[in-house]
Amino acid sequence: MNLDFRTCQKIYQRAMLWGSPSNRPRAGRPVIFDEAEKARLCAFVTQDKRTRRLQWEEVIIELRYNCSVRTLRDVIASMGYHKRLPRKK
Repeated sequence: MNLDFRTCQKIYQRAMLWGSPSNRPRAGRPVIFDEAEKARLCAFVTQDKRTRRLQWEEVIIELRYNCSVRTLRDVIASMGYHKRLPRKK
């Protein structure tokens, strides 16, 4: 198999310790917007004319999110919504 002895030893130890020879998933920051939170955000934004026209900062304040404007904008864009400003003539 062309593997080093130490590599085989670590794979064996990992299999004995965790029951699987594969690598463990990395721990990371918890997700801010899971599916339930996205549904809540969608319901809020599509609620009425006032909430559709709120600025990003105001949406964050009203829903008490702890995220940046950029994060909120990216999440809404991933859900298929966008804010289009009318062109000034």
